[in-house]
Amino acid sequence: MSLFEIILKRSRLAALGALVLGLIGGFASAGLVAVIRAALESDARPASLAVTFVGLCAVMIVARFWAHAVVVRQAEAAVYDLRLRLSRQILDAPLRTVEEMGPARLLAILTEDVLAVAGAIPATLGVVPQLAVVLGCLVYMAWLSFPLFLASVLTMAAGIFVYRAVAERAVKQLDSARKDTDDLARHFRTVTDGVKELKLHRKRREEFFAQVLGPTAASAGQNAMRGMTAFAAANGIGQALLFFAIGGFLFLAPTLWKVAGPTVGGFVLAALYLIPPLDFVLGAMPVLTRGTIALRSIEAAGLSLSSAREDHGTDRPAPAIDTLALSAVTYSYHREDEGRSFTVGPVDLALRPGEIVFIVGGNGGGKTTLAKVLAGLYTPESGEVRLNGELVGRGEEERHRELFSAVFSDAFVFDSLLGIDGAGVDEAARALLSRLQLDHKVRIDGRALSTTALSLGQRKRLALLMALLDDRPIYLFDEWAAEQDPTFRELFYTHFLPELRARGKAVLVISHDDRYFRVADRILKFEYGKVLAYDSRTQASETSA
Repeated sequence: MSLFEIILKRSRLAALGALVLGLIGGFASAGLVAVIRAALESDARPASLAVTFVGLCAVMIVARFWAHAVVVRQAEAAVYDLRLRLSRQILDAPLRTVEEMGPARLLAILTEDVLAVAGAIPATLGVVPQLAVVLGCLVYMAWLSFPLFLASVLTMAAGIFVYRAVAERAVKQLDSARKDTDDLARHFRTVTDGVKELKLHRKRREEFFAQVLGPTAASAGQNAMRGMTAFAAANGIGQALLFFAIGGFLFLAPTLWKVAGPTVGGFVLAALYLIPPLDFVLGAMPVLTRGTIALRSIEAAGLSLSSAREDHGTDRPAPAIDTLALSAVTYSYHREDEGRSFTVGPVDLALRPGEIVFIVGGNGGGKTTLAKVLAGLYTPESGEVRLNGELVGRGEEERHRELFSAVFSDAFVFDSLLGIDGAGVDEAARALLSRLQLDHKVRIDGRALSTTALSLGQRKRLALLMALLDDRPIYLFDEWAAEQDPTFRELFYTHFLPELRARGKAVLVISHDDRYFRVADRILKFEYGKVLAYDSRTQASETSA
């Protein structure tokens, strides 16, 4: 997709209107050259010239104003569309695809790239009236003297050739600068997310700046600087050739082509009038180049996301659950730290209403991955997922996920009660805030939360509140109690979990708290992607769950 296609996609009529207005304004501006020359050569300067001059000025001003207004609206609309389209593609893509692309790259696209495209759209439409001025002046120059016009065209052709040769290097440098942006975004996340660790370790902090952040920032800056410098050099060469042409008109044309003085004067005036629009066009090239590079990045990300887009299938509500079962399910993923693939499964597991199942085991054993497969966030590579005995097929992932309320170890907390409806929701939320001892920190005002700037343990309590308000058939808790003090740990295991079981919920808990294993109906131990069947009263036996 090109920048023009982005412009036309929102409103073809508005975009074409802006182009037409730009052309009208450009031709009106070029027409002023002929009027000014006629006035300079005329001693009488009839009133008709003054009227024509005023009329052309009025047309130019009005046309350019409305063209600018339409361009600004088109640019803002394009940014709106791009951001919403990318956000929708992210939300529609499988979780694994989004995780592999990484938050740093996605954030750079949603911010840096979209803003670069937004800046390029006005430049794209702004070039049109300037080119109209150039075209109008060239037509006028051809009318004055065809030999001088040919000389002008050859000079411009030489300038374009030199400009393109220099600009190609600039494009490569700006492309490299854009690639550095993804790494910079990742390093900036390290600064914000790892600020405590960096503050605690001076040597690590200094090495991070000197060996990681500094070189990447320097590379991005140097590539951008070299690219912009190359464009500036190309711009300067283009303007120098134009002034050489003006010098040729003044000093060589009268001798070589026997051109009359007034004609030479008209050519010089037209050439001088060409300088501002050509300067605008050449100055817009870096912006257009950056916009084009950013658009390629956006399109590449969108293509990756769209190619893996999930089929959400029907909007049928999730059914009542009798049993949810995994049968010989496997899932593999690449571990960067080990440089190899890791496989979870094959796993056989069944969840039923009114049952609490604990999954225990060492870190990195695949517990969270299994939970994501069970919740429909990851698609199994083999095996079957059955709900009430019926196969959960392609296109039913969304309906399947509607069964789950989950609090993962890296739980995100929204700043309002999004998607939670029903009578008495606010009152229930306030009661839970009090029970979780968050009412002194968080208030609910019109379903909006006063703050989510809490400690990790408090945020997970707030995430628990959201999950409880969801009131779905299956609850999934991934190391929820890890950041809680003994009071809330006791409350979670001995009150909240039994209450969910009593309400007929199926509950899956990933935990290391062996003190509370007695709460579970079944305990499944995970080691290296394999399941060992446990219960709270017997020893382990290596069998499927």
